[in-house]
Amino acid sequence: MNVLCPVLVSRRFWPQVGGAETVTAALACGLRDLGLRPQIVTASQDATWPLEVTCRDVPVHRIWYPRFRWGRTRYLIGLSRFLRQRQHAIDVVCVSRWGEEAGAVVNALAGSGVPVVVRAEPDDALVVDRQRVPRGRAGRSRDSRCLQAAAIVATTTARQTEVLELGADPRRVFLIPNGVPALAARSAERKAAARRALAEVNDDLRVPLGQPVALCLGRLDRVNQWDVAVAAWQTVAERWPFARLWIVGDGPERENLYRQVRAADLLGRVVLPGTFDAPDDLLFAADVLVAPTTYPKESVAVVEAAAAGMPVILTAESGHADLIPPDLSGARVPGGDARALAAAVLQHFQDREAAEAAARTIRDRVRVTRSWRTMAAAHAKLFRHVAVATVRPAR
Repeated sequence: MNVLCPVLVSRRFWPQVGGAETVTAALACGLRDLGLRPQIVTASQDATWPLEVTCRDVPVHRIWYPRFRWGRTRYLIGLSRFLRQRQHAIDVVCVSRWGEEAGAVVNALAGSGVPVVVRAEPDDALVVDRQRVPRGRAGRSRDSRCLQAAAIVATTTARQTEVLELGADPRRVFLIPNGVPALAARSAERKAAARRALAEVNDDLRVPLGQPVALCLGRLDRVNQWDVAVAAWQTVAERWPFARLWIVGDGPERENLYRQVRAADLLGRVVLPGTFDAPDDLLFAADVLVAPTTYPKESVAVVEAAAAGMPVILTAESGHADLIPPDLSGARVPGGDARALAAAVLQHFQDREAAEAAARTIRDRVRVTRSWRTMAAAHAKLFRHVAVATVRPAR
């Protein structure tokens, strides 16, 4: 085996945007830079999308995912067929997210000698299922298939604990945190330039001179509790009427959030501009990232903000202890408490210098442990290990 050829499977990928999608693209590019030949396999949920494309010099193959009752089943069958037909040219398959898709890939390649690595992502269904939904026969069957993978990557210690509690072999569970790019240092000049650039793209993002901006970044769903941020902004707007709250992303709660903003008379002060392919300008332009979710999961947006040296306001229940220990962040509020969140935002606006100093301390820590290069190198090492350790049948 001269050049390792891994396949990264992610049901969601560009042009869809999210934490796992960003990490998949970064991982593919990092593996490519290390001399591997990665490919990405994803779903095509729009008939106008080409089935074969290239993203940053990495081949992307799309499997048709029709939008009707049996669409998921057809996609999983197509995915399994695609991998079986190409198994002789594949050294390892890495599946993003714990769940039905990962189980289908393990089943499809059973006996082929192609090792499967399952990534327990910070935004997958593991925590949601275990805490909110009783585990039925389908869930137990899915878990059983995922546990048969050659290796399981846990992105946080909390994920690692959950996987082990499901019965995973500790020798096959590896902790590899998600990495993020190292952005340039934040400065007043970069903030001004970023705000000008964003205003040219979307006039709703124009900010009055000298006014602060809070940023929410992620999928617009109930899990992230953006409605709490909107409720908090009613209090913030009384003290800072020209400050802005940007809720960047898309998802099923978009219309409900817009109605909440309109009912609270916050149009123009709370803005929902859609999605951005890259968060760089947003992280330079805003003053603080607000993450109101109470689910114990790690958000890629929070990791990116921390790596950029941006102050972050978290809930006490969020799963970021690996990233930002409580002693390094005083900006933690009770989940679901709009008054406490508003007070934290107002405190930040009143003493931005102290918040920026704390954020720089966190940035220096994160940049050492959470780079894309570190993440890619750890995955490349793991892929080589499972590829060598797996016995393949004679061709």
